[in-house]
Amino acid sequence: MSDCSTDFLPKEMIYYTATKISRRGQTRFDIDTHLFNPIINRPIQLKLPIESVLLYRYRTQIDASPTKLFTHTLEHVNFTTFRTIILPEGEDQKIHEGRICFEFNYYSTVLKKNITIKIPKLILARDLFFSHPYLIRAALFAENYSTDVLVDRNDEKAIHINIAKNKKIMNADVSDPHFLKKLALILLQPDLNKAFISIYQKTIIDQKGAKSFNFDMEVPDLKNIDLTVDGIYDKETGIYRIERITSFKNLDTAINRPIQFHFTSKKIIQQVKNAQGQGSNKPKPASQPKEKLNKNAEADIDKLLAKLRNLPGEIYTIEELKISLEKPPAKTVVRKRRKQMDKDQNQEEGFAGGEGDIEGTVSGFTTESEIQLERVTYKDLIKLLEQIEEKGYKTKEIKNSPFKIYKRFRGHKFANNQLRYFYVYKIFNIENNHQFYLCEIDTSDGKKNISTLLLPYEEKTQRLIETDLDILNNSILSQSLSWPKKFLSEVRGINAITTINHPSKKEEIEDVNYYADWAERILAKAKSI
Repeated sequence: MSDCSTDFLPKEMIYYTATKISRRGQTRFDIDTHLFNPIINRPIQLKLPIESVLLYRYRTQIDASPTKLFTHTLEHVNFTTFRTIILPEGEDQKIHEGRICFEFNYYSTVLKKNITIKIPKLILARDLFFSHPYLIRAALFAENYSTDVLVDRNDEKAIHINIAKNKKIMNADVSDPHFLKKLALILLQPDLNKAFISIYQKTIIDQKGAKSFNFDMEVPDLKNIDLTVDGIYDKETGIYRIERITSFKNLDTAINRPIQFHFTSKKIIQQVKNAQGQGSNKPKPASQPKEKLNKNAEADIDKLLAKLRNLPGEIYTIEELKISLEKPPAKTVVRKRRKQMDKDQNQEEGFAGGEGDIEGTVSGFTTESEIQLERVTYKDLIKLLEQIEEKGYKTKEIKNSPFKIYKRFRGHKFANNQLRYFYVYKIFNIENNHQFYLCEIDTSDGKKNISTLLLPYEEKTQRLIETDLDILNNSILSQSLSWPKKFLSEVRGINAITTINHPSKKEEIEDVNYYADWAERILAKAKSI
């Protein structure tokens, strides 16, 4: 599970690198991301959705234009000379740990000397392939784009690419020329296609069993390429590390016809794929010769392909496809990426026919009921607060209302559609002015044993609770009703936080001092923060 949604990162946060990849369910991935948080004045590390690598740039505030780095034009680069290395100990090892790079020697006409150039493989893949969230997930998932895309090369006048619009490839994608051109190059340029497919093999298959993965890929067999890059040059070592690639030129696309994109349903694409496999994969009945079966299958395929070719679609020329690599996507594309990530985070359909992977969905009952649950959590909470007041404290209710809906996360309600409540109280001692916040989540449905959250009364916490409580609401839902400790400490700078488990209901039956003892434990914990 991600530590934090990208929605909750302060605009002033400075992005550095992304390194280790980990799974989130069967169809999603997170990546260890290193940032600098000026609010708490220190570097932090968060697990963010892997699509976040498309949004941010090295040494740049996350909501700003890319920071100016040393820009260099590299001419006639032969990718086949690239060597694979891992950044050495001399680098900032914590930030760059696990970054596998390509390395090659180059004579710089700007610096007038031979230098060593390093390109982190994830940076190369991001700027060569991953223009959109769909493409990065396709690279890391076993089925790639096989269930969503069908290529038809049998028309002499054009190559037809049929795309199934669904929850993975959305309207925003199919209406974006940059996405369509990049997809065409990945599908049709042999060297790019081979390198793209190698990402799954080298990152997922070859590192099978690992808790987290280092991003890896084979070098694309490209020659005589001109690159415009931004990076960091170390004068002492003579090493130039690339952190951005803004242009690829002289790429032979190997595409000799215009491309026509057609948009259809996943069902029709699957029908064609099934028909294409019919002649060779299915055993022939004894009454029919194999030749007749093959002819019937080919006839079915031809009919389906002819139907698809007649669908209206987008047409791109050979020259237009070249431009898509020579010009980086406009800033509007980044805004589209953010919007698509918002839509993508909780799709009910898995990536490529995989399982649904809905964050914020609480496991347990699935049968809906019209029976209203008694608010047991609130009853217990009131009795607890009464005991705290008897010990010389005052309590002030800040929130006693249902969770606000956040995106497609479903933890805001129970299985019977009854709304789940979120409680926040300020507690302070009349004599010594000791103050803290107590937060509770309604678990009257018994689905989760969620602890009580205690937060110190300080400026950062006060701002969160009394000004930005909706952000805490959303963060809790995005963490599947768990307390978002990383968000609180790393993003908001609230370090003195603690949780305390609820006493078991068995103790309530056996102990008349159940609520008094619970109050004592909470006050003792609160004093420690």
